[in-house]
Amino acid sequence: MMLASAAPLARYRGPARAAFIDHGPGGTGAAAALVLRPGNAGSYPAADHIAAGLLALNQILTRLHEQVIIRTGSV
Repeated sequence: MMLASAAPLARYRGPARAAFIDHGPGGTGAAAALVLRPGNAGSYPAADHIAAGLLALNQILTRLHEQVIIRTGSV
């Protein structure tokens, strides 16, 4: 018997793309963005990494954007 709540998850596959915000050596590494990938996505499309980075960047002050280094990865 298949649960109805399990069906929507079948549309996504592979690792999600995540972006974290970290500040200095004692930073928390708080998750800022998580991008789920469609089932037909390629292995490592750059668009997913860019989307996660932009979502994270939009959460910090605009005046700090030039001082930010963005690193995205898979979870």
